[in-house]
Amino acid sequence: LYLASGSGHIYGISIPERKIIWDYPVGSDMDGTAPVSMDGMLFCAIEKEFIPGMGGVLKLDPSKKSEDSEVWFMPTGDKKVSKWQGGIIGSVSINDEYREENQPALFATHAIDGFLYIGSQHTVTGEKVFCPRNKKKVDTPVVVAKIQVGSSITTPIFTEGNRLVSCGYDGVHLFELTFEPAKAGTPNAIPNAKGEYFLVKVNEVARALKGVSIEASPIVWDGIVYIGCRDGYLHALG
Repeated sequence: LYLASGSGHIYGISIPERKIIWDYPVGSDMDGTAPVSMDGMLFCAIEKEFIPGMGGVLKLDPSKKSEDSEVWFMPTGDKKVSKWQGGIIGSVSINDEYREENQPALFATHAIDGFLYIGSQHTVTGEKVFCPRNKKKVDTPVVVAKIQVGSSITTPIFTEGNRLVSCGYDGVHLFELTFEPAKAGTPNAIPNAKGEYFLVKVNEVARALKGVSIEASPIVWDGIVYIGCRDGYLHALG
C-alpha cells in the first residue's frame, strides 16, 4: 500500500505486516493520491509548501531504496492562488487502463500555475532538473501538451475513446487525444512499448459549465461524466 501524506512523506506499507517498510521524505504537504503504474512506478503530486524547490510530478521507483528511487521530476510553475503557492494539489492521472496496446504510456495533471500537463511516463528530455528539496538533479520527462485551463486542484481523468476530462475553477474541458506515427528523433515524439514513435495531438472537443467553480475530481461511468460542483449541484454530462 502506497500513500502520500500531509506530513511530507510517501510511505510504502506492508499489508501482511501492517507496518511501514518504505519511506520517501519530500518535505512538502501532499494532498494527492500516488497512483501505481503497470510497471510498478509511483507518480506523486508535490505541492509547493515547506520545500526550497518547485512543486510538480515526481516519479519514483519503490523497488529501490528511497534515497535512490527518483526516476524523473517535472516541475510546475510557482503561483499564489488562495492559500497555495504552486505545485500540484490534485493527483496525477495515468492512461494505463485506457490506452490501446500500440499507444504510448502517458500521465496528466493539473497545476496551480493554471496549466494542464500531459507527458510521457517513460521518455525523458535529456535535461536535468532539481528534485523538490533541491538536493539532487534528475531527468525530466517529455511534455507533449501544456494547455492553459486555469488553476485547478482536481485530477484530470483519462477515459475510453482517448478522451480526457479536465475540471477546475472555470468549468469543464473535454479533450481528445490522437496518436500520429512519427520517426524517431522527431521533436516531442515518444515511443510505445514496441519502440514505435508517435506524436500526441490534443484537441479540445467540448466545453461545459463555464464560470462554474469545481474542486472535486470527476468520474466517468457508462459514458456519463459526473461532477460535484461548488454551485451546489451534481452535474451529469453526456
